[in-house]
Amino acid sequence: ESIHCQFTFAVVGGTNENWAMQVSREKDGKYTCEVTRPDRDSYLVFMNFKLNIKGGKISHVEAYDKDSKLNPNVYTVTDSEVRHVEGKFKANLKLLSVSINKHDEL
Repeated sequence: ESIHCQFTFAVVGGTNENWAMQVSREKDGKYTCEVTRPDRDSYLVFMNFKLNIKGGKISHVEAYDKDSKLNPNVYTVTDSEVRHVEGKFKANLKLLSVSINKHDEL
């Protein structure tokens, strides 16, 4: 079974930004799913976001805006999903990185 990541979102703004999503296997055997604007800061205003995982269990999450690491209270994490917290998430996102333990390695 493979790892699948799905990122869904709603944004305001039309800056023609290029974003990337990558799933990679790390040296420790875990997987990482990363969504980012790799070349520069994002100027999009995120109304919401959600990242779903299939084939594994989320073990760690890091999220950043253009200036710093986001406070973990602005998003919620379950075994299979990371999503914004309504009223706390301040609409800025540049990088979302999720570490995943594969189901057969738990």
